[in-house]
Amino acid sequence: MGLFAASVLAGLYGIFRYSAVAAGLYLVGGIIIWLAFVYAFCARCPVHEQCNRVVMGLAAGLMPQRAAGAYTRVELLAVLAFFGFVVLFPLYWLMRQPRLLLVFLILFAGNLILTHFTCCRGRGNRFCFLRYE
Repeated sequence: MGLFAASVLAGLYGIFRYSAVAAGLYLVGGIIIWLAFVYAFCARCPVHEQCNRVVMGLAAGLMPQRAAGAYTRVELLAVLAFFGFVVLFPLYWLMRQPRLLLVFLILFAGNLILTHFTCCRGRGNRFCFLRYE
């Protein structure tokens, strides 16, 4: 979660330089959509207690228990909305700051790469689209 949090903070900083209200919306919206992501994706994982993403695993453990199974279209849409919001919302402000935009994109891409190779690899959730053997 370190690279992800760093990318969000970079986006937040880039927005805040132009608009405190928009930065607040990004922060609050990001928290809400993150909770939706954890509920839709992580809370359904049968092994979230041993998640490599400690904060996400803990948050999933605090949510109502959900049966493991194939993810629905709505749950996959929540995942897409999460990543879409986190990346697309700050672009308007980051485009005016090319260096910060580059830092943001590198951090976010690094997060996606690390997530793919470390998050669900070899875990017990056979429905996880991040899992590979």
